This record gives sequence, C-alpha cells and structure tokens, in this order.
Amino acid sequence: MEEKCYTFHFGSKQFTAFGQSVFLPPDLHYTKVLKLSRDTDWALLPKRIVIKVEDCKYSHLFDNEIRVYEHLEDLQGTVIPILYGLGSIDGNRALVMSDIGGTALIEEETPRMENSQPETKLLPVLRQIRSRGVRLQDLSLLNVHLCEGEIRIVDFEAAEILVGDQDDEESEVADQVLDLVDFYERRRKGLEAIAKPHNRRKRHSRRPRTQGRNERLNEAVKPSSATAETK
Repeated sequence: MEEKCYTFHFGSKQFTAFGQSVFLPPDLHYTKVLKLSRDTDWALLPKRIVIKVEDCKYSHLFDNEIRVYEHLEDLQGTVIPILYGLGSIDGNRALVMSDIGGTALIEEETPRMENSQPETKLLPVLRQIRSRGVRLQDLSLLNVHLCEGEIRIVDFEAAEILVGDQDDEESEVADQVLDLVDFYERRRKGLEAIAKPHNRRKRHSRRPRTQGRNERLNEAVKPSSATAETK
C-alpha cells in the first residue's frame, strides 16, 4: 500500500506525518488505525506512532478503550502500548499511541515459537492484565503481537473492567491461553502444509491436463471415425 500524508492535532499543536492504515493479509484492512512516522522526533511524540481514529457509530467502544488504557496505566510501555493522549484527525477523536512494532500472531511473517514457548510467553502477560481487574473479551491472534520475542496486547475496545474479587480469575486466564495456543498451532501447521513442495505438487496435479499446441493441431487434422467409416 502506498504511504499518504496525514495531518493531526495533539495538544495545542498540529503535526504532519506519512504512513498508511493497517492491513493484515489476506484481507483484513483496519482503515481507522494508522501507522505514522517522520524522520525526526516531534516535540511531544517519538518518530513512530499509531493513531486509532474514532468510529462515530461506535463511540462507546472508543470511550471504553480510553478507560481501559487509563486503568492499565502502569502496564503501558511493557505489555501494552503507551497511550500518549487524545488527539484529533479530520475532526474525529483519535488515540495517539506508541508503535510497538512486531507482528500479529495471525501473520505468516511472525517468527515461530517452539514447543511450550507460546504458553510460557502468553500466561504472565495475561495474568498481569487480569490481576488489575481487566477481562479481555475478544482476545485473538489478531490483537496478540510478538515484538522482539515478547508478547504484547493491543485493542481494548471490548475489554471489561471488573469490580470486586474474581474467584475464577486464574482458570479464565488459563482457558484463554490454551485457546490462543491451539489457534496459533493450527494456524502455523496450516501455513507449513501450504508451503511444503509435495503439497504444492499435489495441488498442481489436480488441475486438468492442457493439451500442447502441436497436439491440438494434430487432433484437428485427423479424420473423424465417422468419416473413416463412410469411405
């Protein structure tokens, strides 16, 4: 995708940067999430940031995400992005956040985690979030990122801030981890199966054989069996 020039407001200042909306192959396009950068640091921001623009039809989700980020303030910059604050772009509210880099676990380019690595990396991160009274309602391979070997969580629109003690906290976290690991392993196996040469040959062999040009010409000039019988 081609980069575009964006202008946004943050604090009392106007900023200009280049970037594009987030796209995850094969067909997931997050038009409201922009990855932007410039050559030098801004006065208030680093060189690379992510801007998440409010969808006016779902303002309640945008407001909820702000509340969750504020609730998890002590985890910002470690297991979740830093929320620098609220800005605006084209008249719409926007979250201005750090760019954590890395890749979503659903992406083909994500480095493979071996053996028990997925579970051992996911469990402490989800425990930290849940121990602060936040339940991740829509956790999936889309919003779990691997960044320089470490797990990071993004997208808290549907997260729930819980009130009171939760007796089932540990079991819920364990179930989430098991589900994610299962999806991750199945995703990796599917990608590996597609990539294997013998599987590619099998797929090619199922295609109907196409006659060559000379073979088709020879067939065209042969007398038909009906013609031969009449002679």
